[in-house]
Amino acid sequence: MIDLKAFDTDTHLDMTGVANTTVLDSIQYLADLDLLHEVRLLIVPSLNDSLENAARTAAWLRTVDPSMSLKVIGFRKHGTRPQAAQFVEPDLGSLTAIGDTYRAAGFTDVSIV
Repeated sequence: MIDLKAFDTDTHLDMTGVANTTVLDSIQYLADLDLLHEVRLLIVPSLNDSLENAARTAAWLRTVDPSMSLKVIGFRKHGTRPQAAQFVEPDLGSLTAIGDTYRAAGFTDVSIV
């Protein structure tokens, strides 16, 4: 399992302070070794919750392994670092729409948390 905070490099930088190159490379590497079982997608409103972002992420993930499991996880304030204090929690409707975007892209094992 691996967490992908954002497929877009600038968004990932805004969320974490670092580029996503290592994460994307790790996803590909683990898939190549048949060791990638799940990608967890953290959703933060106004940062990475657009359906366009989900569609772009889904398109790339399909090139890696269209059979992978995906877990769409809504951001929660509990236990977060201080730099995430300004983030807000998404509503279930937004998470469901994002999950549906991944399903429409062909992923069959998509869960919403």
